[in-house]
Parts: sequence; structure tokens; C-alpha cells
Amino acid sequence: MTKLKRGENETRADIAKVFTLVELLVVIAIIAILAALLLPALQQAKEAAKVVVCQNNQKQIALAMVAYINDNKGRFVPASSNQGGVFWDDSLSDYDGRKMSVAEKRLGLWNLTKAKYPRFANIAKIYKCPSDKLKRDHPECYTKTYGVNEINGLAGINATPHGLTDMNFRSVFMTNIDNPSRTIALTAYPCKFLAMGNGLSAGFFLGKWCYSKLGAFGYGMHRAYKFNILFADFHVKLTDIRSTGSKVYSDPELKMGMWSVEGDD
Repeated sequence: MTKLKRGENETRADIAKVFTLVELLVVIAIIAILAALLLPALQQAKEAAKVVVCQNNQKQIALAMVAYINDNKGRFVPASSNQGGVFWDDSLSDYDGRKMSVAEKRLGLWNLTKAKYPRFANIAKIYKCPSDKLKRDHPECYTKTYGVNEINGLAGINATPHGLTDMNFRSVFMTNIDNPSRTIALTAYPCKFLAMGNGLSAGFFLGKWCYSKLGAFGYGMHRAYKFNILFADFHVKLTDIRSTGSKVYSDPELKMGMWSVEGDD
């Protein structure tokens, strides 16, 4: 076999190094292209999974609501009750698995902390949308994403709420909802002081807040303007919040779309 001179050996080694580097760069380029193609798809799949989890959360809340309604002569769960200021999520504790005592229901936000009530941890998950990343004023408390429909709920004790409930301890009979499949019962309510046991943001009690909170800046829990909505017939649907009614709700004479008991009037 012919022996190669030292110079020839070095030249071939240099050529091998060059080809190895080129091949490495090609592989890196291919990986980068594949990542650019696949990452958006993976992100979409991840968000789609969050939508499904949020829908399942609302369906579980709906089951608790149905049980409550059956035990309370067909009335929707009140935003707050006359049992010393018990709010809707704690009123459902008899049905969602928490089994809170009357005293616990009356404790309110600043006492219903994660440290004091670790047994609520698993149940609390159904009240939080996985896409809810908003930092709360009270991080020591369990996060609550959802709010009930209590349009015109602060209009006074003698006024009729246009939503399903209000802050005056009243709620509608489900049989009085004209179009339950087109009437909002509950949806996400992005608010930094919304937490379990907190009635300051039990729901959408000023109608004009519906759009200002959910739509005015293109905010969406699941993409721009997109929110899962639990309707009064207890089906859940991903919905564009702009399709639910007028931008201005403060005047009771204005039509309120899916937010009123008339149902998409």
C-alpha cells in the first residue's frame, strides 16, 4: 500500500473537518426549519387543550349548579345569599365536594386561604381556567376565574335584575328564562381581585362591564375576544364575546343580548 506523505494526511484531515462542519450546519438548519414549522402547531394544540380543560371546568360547575337548583325550588344560585353574605361559589360547596360549614361559607375572602384550607385544593381547580395567568391582589387565596351573570344586579332591592341573579340575594326561576340556550349563566371574568369566597366580583353586575372587561381591548381568555361561556341550558361553547350583545348595558331599557333573561333579545 502506498504511503501518504505527512502533508497529504493533513490535507485529507482538513477536508474531513470541513465536511463535518458543513454537515453539522445543515443539520442545525434543518432542525431550525422543523422547529419553526412545528412550534406554532404545538402551541395551537396546547391552547386547544386549555380550551377543553376550561370547558370541562364549567361543565363540572354546571353539575353543581343543577344540583343546587333542584334543591332550591328551581332558582339559579344567587351571586350572594342572605346567609350572611355567602357568595355563589361557596353556595355550591354543598355540591362540588368541599362540604363547607355555614361558618366557613361566611368567612369571606381573607380567611379562605390556601394555608388554612388545603383540603379545597383539588376542588378549587375547577374554578380556575388554565389560561388565566392574571396576577391576583390576594395570591394567598384560591384563584377564581369565573363570574355569574347578574346584569342590573345593583339596581336596588325593588328592581328586577336582567341577568340570572344579583347581589340582593335574589335569583331567577330557571323556568322564567325565555331562551336558556342563548342566555349566559357564567363565563370568565378577568379581574385581579377575583378569588374564591370574594363577592366583590361575583359576576357582571354592571352590564357595561361585560364589554369593557372582556372585549374593549381585544382581551380573550382563549385568543382575542374568545371565551368559553356556560349558557343557562348548561351547555358550554367557545364564543366571541362581541357577539353576545350591545357594548353599552348601563341603561336598563337597552337590549342586552345574551346577558338578559329574555335570551338574545
